[in-house]
Amino acid sequence: MGLKRIGKTTLLGLSYDTNMEWSVMPELSARQVIKWELNKTYHVVLKMHDGVGSVYVDGTLFWMMRLRNSFNEQLDAVSHFYVWRVR
Repeated sequence: MGLKRIGKTTLLGLSYDTNMEWSVMPELSARQVIKWELNKTYHVVLKMHDGVGSVYVDGTLFWMMRLRNSFNEQLDAVSHFYVWRVR
């Protein structure tokens, strides 16, 4: 799931892989590994405020980082949300 900016690039997102690990997009910092369980429901929050992106999984802060040196409202505006499911 994630947020795309007007230029169609991912502004902030969270995915999981076949190793059963969460992954934040874009990968701007050292990767933090958190495992996920098959058939378990998770509550995920993606938050953007004043150029700082945060990701919460089940109410726990997973990742937080300033996404750019300066926040440009016109360039960094969210154009759409996306959600996908892997079967």
